[in-house]
Amino acid sequence: MKLTRILSACALILFAFNGVAQANSFADPAIIIGGTGSFINFTPGHTSVSLTFNTDPLCNGPSFTTLNNVSLPSMACGVTNNTGAPLMGFTFTFNTPQNNLNLLTTSSFAGLGTWFSNCNNNNNCTSATFTLNPALLNGVGFDTLITFVGFAPGTVIGLSAVPEPATLTLFASGLGALLLRRRTRKAIG
Repeated sequence: MKLTRILSACALILFAFNGVAQANSFADPAIIIGGTGSFINFTPGHTSVSLTFNTDPLCNGPSFTTLNNVSLPSMACGVTNNTGAPLMGFTFTFNTPQNNLNLLTTSSFAGLGTWFSNCNNNNNCTSATFTLNPALLNGVGFDTLITFVGFAPGTVIGLSAVPEPATLTLFASGLGALLLRRRTRKAIG
């Protein structure tokens, strides 16, 4: 019974976060996926990082990126996958809600991924996810560049790797086995 409730809640949450953001203007904040560069190294114990816009030492910046003939402050962060498994994408979180957030890909990544966000009519965005298709493989040479453009100075952006579903299944199976073992021990003792 509890499992049914949990699965129903998960399905509802996934459905609620399934809206795709629409860009209103290229002078608004943007995240661009594409290119190469290795500054952030995701490993099995390290699959998330917190970045401060335009001052983070893990990224190249501050610099400027031109979108629709408007030059905006930006920082570029390269990500390498050394987790031991393919990555299905990236999740971004923001310490302050973002309005009119542009979610873009470079021409080299066109058609290779999908953006999803929790934006309400493209306002009050607190998170966004980019799903790669195909996955970002493991190892040297399998990297991508993520460019953050036009955010307010000091905006904290959380960047997390999304592991492949098999990794999540393995993790869930292990967690379930631990819970079952604990439950069995309590029943015996």
